[in-house]
Amino acid sequence: MSNHRLCDECALREDSVALCSQLRTVSIEHRIVDVIGSVPDERMDKVDTALEYRL
Repeated sequence: MSNHRLCDECALREDSVALCSQLRTVSIEHRIVDVIGSVPDERMDKVDTALEYRL
């Protein structure tokens, strides 16, 4: 699966989805202004695997 829901086990303020099928680059200095939560390692491993597949 190329998209992963990040809501139940993640400490995020809002329901979120990692859209691994829609890769984009972002400037940390200009676009990332605040941390909204964290994702457990086991969920991040699944996201990483999906990203590796797409690349």
